Amino acid sequence: MKNRLLAFLGFMLVAATVFSQNVRQSVANGNALNPFIWDCVCIPLPGDSIVIKHQITLDTDFGYTSGAVVITSTGKLIGDNPMRAIAVWGSAILENNGYYNVKRTALFGGRVSNHGTFEADSLFSNVTLNGGFLSTGNVYIEKSFWNTGTFKLTDPSKELVIRNYFYNGDSLISGVNAVLQMEGSMRVNLDFTNADTILGGGQICIDGNSLNLGIITGTLDMCDLSGSNAVDLNLGTIHGTVQVCQSPCLVSINDLVTDTEFSLYPNPSSNHVILSGIDDGFVRIFSADGREIMSFSAQASTQTIDLTAWPSGIYFIHMQRGITMHTARLVVQ
Repeated sequence: MKNRLLAFLGFMLVAATVFSQNVRQSVANGNALNPFIWDCVCIPLPGDSIVIKHQITLDTDFGYTSGAVVITSTGKLIGDNPMRAIAVWGSAILENNGYYNVKRTALFGGRVSNHGTFEADSLFSNVTLNGGFLSTGNVYIEKSFWNTGTFKLTDPSKELVIRNYFYNGDSLISGVNAVLQMEGSMRVNLDFTNADTILGGGQICIDGNSLNLGIITGTLDMCDLSGSNAVDLNLGTIHGTVQVCQSPCLVSINDLVTDTEFSLYPNPSSNHVILSGIDDGFVRIFSADGREIMSFSAQASTQTIDLTAWPSGIYFIHMQRGITMHTARLVVQ
């Protein structure tokens, strides 16, 4: 996944080498590559200041290091297929005041804000300029959200919903701290991993497994619904000001997505456990008190672990592959 991400960055960098400083505004609904929906009767280029006032279907991958894409309150930018991608970095601006839905969104930098509805299949954000990715609107991520920069949801009435996996950490780009500030409501339907800093005064609800390796602070109301704790496994710091399951989870309830990639069975078990879907992953196993029991790099898709000498109790299995993080709970009888 990391190699694909870097290859994608290289491809988009080439695409953005030619740019201008023109203002291009939409005049009708239609495909982005149709010159007749733009006031210039041309196709906007990376580096242009693009103002979207209509429903525009993005029918080409688009990357830019300068210029802007501004979606007005009446505008919509929607990708035409599940593989459609947009990449932002440098001094470029992405501002959404209407509706944004491009499935593969990579924010390597730039100035990004959302004041409408922002949707994506997968979101990578390394935004740090102007205080980071600022959202006063709702954000819905269908699969995964990987934050290595600063993300702020500042409106208490808005929500961030991640239907699969969330990771907050700076493992890809060195020298950048990953900070998520949550003043509204956040829900993660599968795995939650924090390896840096989460703060704020909002609410975070987690349906799946959760792991904290960093710092969680502020007056957040944290609730892991699978265990009624702040997180399943805390190997970092959770400050005493953080509340635990004080309020009902009011974030949008989404159908849980079944994880077909990573599983363990039988569970509970007293003799052995089989880890499945771990190929090319790094696996770490912790006891309930945070001691690392074992770790290994998986060379195959399955691995059998002998439990006959393990004391009875609860263990946490953490598997990382690229940007995908899984934490599962194992009961040894």
